[in-house]
Amino acid sequence: MGVELMGLAPRVACAEHGVVVAQVPWAEPGSRFTRDFEMERAWLTAVASRKTVGGFLRIAWRTAGDIARRVAARLGSSMPCMFDGLTAIGVDETSYRKGRTYITVVVDHKRKRVVWAHDGYGKEVLDLFFRQLTDEQRASITAVTGCVCSIESGPCERVESLQMSGRF
Repeated sequence: MGVELMGLAPRVACAEHGVVVAQVPWAEPGSRFTRDFEMERAWLTAVASRKTVGGFLRIAWRTAGDIARRVAARLGSSMPCMFDGLTAIGVDETSYRKGRTYITVVVDHKRKRVVWAHDGYGKEVLDLFFRQLTDEQRASITAVTGCVCSIESGPCERVESLQMSGRF
């Protein structure tokens, strides 16, 4: 048993664009689906493949991918900056692939999430992180934990001025 909801989306004659479908409050421009349907679809796509989602919901797998991209763009534009409110960060440099490839990871201890990661290690890589921060964001960081550029030559100058509160 299925339910199909139908609503009117009036066509409008625009002097600049010609005849177009008017925007409706329950759907994104260019979409044939409601926002709620798209959010549900995007969640399912996060936990299953596009092909599985498409088969389960009886939509084409390409449509499932289009919906996921549309929802990601919509959510991404409304998300606050990951660097706002940083007060205590952790930095770790670790190797993978039998110790030949390195990655530097910065975590936000307060929100318990990764806020930045980049291939490589050392002062130059950590400087890439600090260059992305505004002056206010840099000033709000009061504590740094972890292994900071210790692979090469000890802590970075930029981090030495901050309170070091241990290792994780």
